[in-house]
Amino acid sequence: AHPEQHFDFYKYSPTFALLFAPLAYLPFALGFLCWSLLNGLLLWYALDRLLPARPATIALALLYLEVLLALQYGQSNALVAALMILAFVAFERRRPLGAALSITLGAAVKLFPLAALSLAAFYPRRIRFGAIFITVLA
Repeated sequence: AHPEQHFDFYKYSPTFALLFAPLAYLPFALGFLCWSLLNGLLLWYALDRLLPARPATIALALLYLEVLLALQYGQSNALVAALMILAFVAFERRRPLGAALSITLGAAVKLFPLAALSLAAFYPRRIRFGAIFITVLA
């Protein structure tokens, strides 16, 4: 290994470290398996909620290699994408609490899911969502 060629900064929130901490108590292989299952299954669940069966299967097939690489390296990309998709699904189903929880959990991992807040601009009950989001955030 050449650490001087692979230097990177920690790009996650401190909250993510707390959410991730329980996996540290497991043996590495089991913790990695649980993390990978969480990422992969949550993305599958989100696409299943978003699309009918056949288009969801096609979407998963198209994403297969990208998700496989992310899982192989223990990245959180699938988890973040799933939470953003679930936020959209919650908005579409008029479930502001679900949208707020998805965005908040996603933002606890990385900041990118905060972009899903822009979906609230198209939500008819923006003020109610804003109040719920602030409550969930607190």
